[in-house]
Amino acid sequence: MKCNYMLSSRFVAAALLALLTCTPLRATMLIVVYTPDGYWIGADSARQAGGRRTETVCKVHETKFGLLLKAGNSQGTTTEGDVYSTDKEVEDLLAVSATAEEFKASLRLKFKQEIEAELIYILNDSTITPGMLGNSSMDSPIPDFLIPILTRSIFLFEPDTARWLGVALVVLPKSDPDPDPWTHTTRYRNWATSFLWWHPIVQAPSHSFNRETKTAISFPNSVKMLTYPVSYNKPDSWIQDHPKEALLEMLKLGHAEEPELIGPPFVIMHVSRENDHKQKTRWIQRGVCPSWDETVQPESFLREFRNP
Repeated sequence: MKCNYMLSSRFVAAALLALLTCTPLRATMLIVVYTPDGYWIGADSARQAGGRRTETVCKVHETKFGLLLKAGNSQGTTTEGDVYSTDKEVEDLLAVSATAEEFKASLRLKFKQEIEAELIYILNDSTITPGMLGNSSMDSPIPDFLIPILTRSIFLFEPDTARWLGVALVVLPKSDPDPDPWTHTTRYRNWATSFLWWHPIVQAPSHSFNRETKTAISFPNSVKMLTYPVSYNKPDSWIQDHPKEALLEMLKLGHAEEPELIGPPFVIMHVSRENDHKQKTRWIQRGVCPSWDETVQPESFLREFRNP
């Protein structure tokens, strides 16, 4: 899926969906179905690094700040080419954060720093340091195919707050054109940013567009496909009565399209509000949850994209 990153303030929700559906290498499927009593979550369990399935992991985590859904690559790369676990980075940050707001702010900054470190590694230019990135003009923009590979996205469902229906954080690399009116040439400032801060998931629309196949992707209003979208045409009324079945059908559609990168065991969770307004969480299908994954490959998959 070729992603369009041109954002307009008039279409914030559509922009959010465009970012969410551009998850790295289309290798994660996370779905939310909203019901009158709360919501249901569906997730696949395939973890990939560099476009290959490497293991089976849990992507839905119960934390002290609420449910956390993690998408994307299992490993990150430092400016020197060292490899680290992106799960462990998030897990460690959760441990040292005193509040949800501190965690969210710190994670946004960490994602920005991690993406910019990977950009520097790929550039392979000793004159470019993390402090210079974004302030130095370069001859070329970030290649389109690298943007979804480097993008970080994560989703948090905080209990007992106005944000209990979920917020999304998407941080991605960006190229800002820097035209020179004297030479009539354009250079680029390459950096990482989060356009929408932490944005309510419920505001994402129920449609997308596959630019490769030039086909529309749509699904009912109660469904939010957070990463890899597929068309699903059953009515909301049926989904409200059969949320588990609907989630499994949508996850299987994603697996059929990307059998190596989206796959079982599928995880299903139901979160509801009781009469006393307390949140109740039930694992319907656990898969390998709950767990965090800290294993990494011996070499960065970004090496193949690095400048000589």
